[in-house]
Amino acid sequence: MRCDNVDNNALVIWLPSNVDSQTSVGICSTSSDLPIERYCHHNGYLNGIWSNVDEEAKLVVCGSEKCPEEQFEHFYVQKNKILHKHLNKWPNVRVDEMAMPHDLCLLESGLLLTRKCIFDYHGNAAKWETQDFAHVKCLRDIEQSLVTYDLNNLYHETRGVATNITNMICSDIIEKLKNLLDKENTMRIASDLQISTNIMQIITMSDKDPAMVTQVLQVLNLLMNSDEQVVHTSNQVGTPKTLVSTVETYFDGMTNRIIPNSKCHQVPDGVRHDTGPFTSIFYINPSCANISGIAVYNSSAHGMPFVRYDMATGTHYRYLYLNQSVEELLQEPNMESAAYFTESLWSTLAGKPAVEALKISLYKNTNFFEDEHSNQTTPESHVLKISLPGYNDDLPDDLPVIFQSHSGERGEDIKCGRYNYMTWNANGVETFNELHRVLCKTRQLTHFGALLGLRKHREMIGNSVALTVMVEMTLEIISLVGCSLSLFGLLCIWLTALCCPEWRSQSSNKLLMHICFVLTLIMSYFIFINVPDFHRTFIDMNKIGYCIAEGAFLQYTILVLFVWMFFIAVLQFQRYVTVIGVERPKHFLCKYAVAAWGLPVVPTVLVIYFDSTSYMPYGDNNTICYPSGRSLYLAVLLPICLVIMSNIGIFFYILCSVGVSLMRSKRVGSRKNSVVPLRLTILLFFLLGLAWGFGIVAHISNKMVFSICFCLTSTLQGFVLFLFFVVFDLNARTSWTKIWCIKSYNSLEESTTMWSAKFTNSRG
Repeated sequence: MRCDNVDNNALVIWLPSNVDSQTSVGICSTSSDLPIERYCHHNGYLNGIWSNVDEEAKLVVCGSEKCPEEQFEHFYVQKNKILHKHLNKWPNVRVDEMAMPHDLCLLESGLLLTRKCIFDYHGNAAKWETQDFAHVKCLRDIEQSLVTYDLNNLYHETRGVATNITNMICSDIIEKLKNLLDKENTMRIASDLQISTNIMQIITMSDKDPAMVTQVLQVLNLLMNSDEQVVHTSNQVGTPKTLVSTVETYFDGMTNRIIPNSKCHQVPDGVRHDTGPFTSIFYINPSCANISGIAVYNSSAHGMPFVRYDMATGTHYRYLYLNQSVEELLQEPNMESAAYFTESLWSTLAGKPAVEALKISLYKNTNFFEDEHSNQTTPESHVLKISLPGYNDDLPDDLPVIFQSHSGERGEDIKCGRYNYMTWNANGVETFNELHRVLCKTRQLTHFGALLGLRKHREMIGNSVALTVMVEMTLEIISLVGCSLSLFGLLCIWLTALCCPEWRSQSSNKLLMHICFVLTLIMSYFIFINVPDFHRTFIDMNKIGYCIAEGAFLQYTILVLFVWMFFIAVLQFQRYVTVIGVERPKHFLCKYAVAAWGLPVVPTVLVIYFDSTSYMPYGDNNTICYPSGRSLYLAVLLPICLVIMSNIGIFFYILCSVGVSLMRSKRVGSRKNSVVPLRLTILLFFLLGLAWGFGIVAHISNKMVFSICFCLTSTLQGFVLFLFFVVFDLNARTSWTKIWCIKSYNSLEESTTMWSAKFTNSRG
């Protein structure tokens, strides 16, 4: 059994092909870069039937007519609104494709900077649309939390494998897309719809596996859950209609493959449905069980006979049979919309060779069906699309579609309408008003249907500002000043250790040297990354080798710092609480050093080995390479939180113990003893690293006040250690006094000797 030759508008000749096989030719769709394919399926008789192709698709010979790569200059608005001229380029794309630049360019409205490749019929060649980009300002360091950059990376990944894509690759890409769109604490912008639609175009044109319908519908529902302003903004570049057209073409193409006549024994009721909170798809074969449509109800219909409930989406619906009476259906309570094929209509269609099954799409979010010519005409009901793949003529009888309406009670003009991806109109649809229902009758299936009314939602702003650039000069200045003071204090500690052997020989100060060394590394790094453009000049964050080295260094040094702060907390507990009976083991400092410098190697090596890509910056807004995702939480935040919580417990236990001791003392009222708890509190707060708790809270809550507190306190750690261990320490002051006294005495002795020599010479 084979499909016969077909001449498609004298453009493409499809050669004979076996049933249940796919055939492609050297003609590509300009929207996907992929060859046009057709499926030869069994029609229940003795010959095969070709699947439909998109008659409105623009076709070119595969590999021909591309716009060449072209460089152009524009401005990037970087952090603190600094303008930076950037050399970008338009990639090599096919005719009629809307291209994105190589380096993503986001506009204030949330749209992408794009450019269309068109065909010059006079020059008989592809060319770029003429535009001036010299004064275009794209946002770089964006304040809002976005997934746009990660979506763009996924788009390039998808495009890179488009020519050799498999079902497994498709499934993996869709899962990644779902995870990005479902990411919490992120802002959806118009660019996300644009990029996601581009990905969906490649996936749906490549994948022909019906098992992917559920995943495609899940992505569609995530995109449908977009703010009204975002959808309105994306309408400026036609994204919503492109998205709906893309998925509907895919869903229609799956109809006769999902539930053909030959599979009625596998699906007894002849229905396969995939539901979602905003969009649901129903595949129905009336030949299996006489089911030919659906009716959707509101929540008050819960418990009604024959009404099904989808708990995951909150949808109430029931199946309609061929012998369903239109008059009875109009009287049913709580019904919102319904559509079905009558028995007389289907009996006429069932004899057609290409007709096997039908598809009904239910859309609850009407924002994606905006009229390009009038912002007043909008659906006030669900939007339904009834498809009959394989049948392209007008129906031989009326198809009834019913909607619930309240507009008639308000005296408004309502009517049934059809949507052709651009405008709503009532051509080809008859409207019959009942009490709370409107019956629509049509004989055309090529477009969407809904009940039209006047726009009631808020006025949309055409070019609203959705994105802003980060302005963090305050935090940068605080960090630079704090880190500079810490480095100054640490330098003074190193000078003290170098010049004062007695001070250096104390075991507590030996331990201090270790923590000062780690702090010196960390503070130097913080200064390095906070100097504007300095870090970006020397470190190429796009190279994974640089990022692994930088991220592993920062991860390791911070973990070393916290291990030392934990050991210091234990020693302070022994000093102020236990006091008596504590014997430090022999060579305890060496053992602490081995543990402090050795333990952090384990999580660092594990991240490098198992998840090295997590060091790469998450989006273009990140300015450093550092672990992200599970590696951040398990290998960095978890040990830090454990140390901070234990140190907080030790901190309060020490303060309570010292307070009780002072209360028992006879000199409770003396001024000296009232200052001791304050000095001890400040010292322990910085020595035990409790200031880093502000950073943890800032990461969780994303509040600026905690970020400021973190920058004010954590960066001063080295300077505070200098004050307490050098300036306020009696031994350090004594050692420096001796050095200055000896130096002064030697200077005086040299001066006396010089004057004596001069006096002797003058007498001689």
